Amino acid sequence: MNASVQYRKTYRFNKKKFIKSLIITIAVIMTIIIFLSITGSLFSSANKLQRYDGYNVVYGDTLWTIAQSYQDEYDDIRHFIFEIKEANHLQGDYIFPGQKLKIPLK
Repeated sequence: MNASVQYRKTYRFNKKKFIKSLIITIAVIMTIIIFLSITGSLFSSANKLQRYDGYNVVYGDTLWTIAQSYQDEYDDIRHFIFEIKEANHLQGDYIFPGQKLKIPLK
């Protein structure tokens, strides 16, 4: 009987140690997550560095004609128009004279 009491005492659940180790584990995991999110955003923004050319819209210009003047003949012009719209935060296809556009360069 004495041996079983001794066994229970040595392997008894220690609530304070458990909570302390749980807090340390959560802190380490949160630190790793924050570190990975910061470095991941740095690496993703480094890949998105883009050079632009400025263009002033004149009467009669359309996104299609502007894209044609900058686009290589072998590339899909629709993709390039999408890039122009994305770079200038355009919702539709409407542009107006005097508007300044950023044209992505390759």
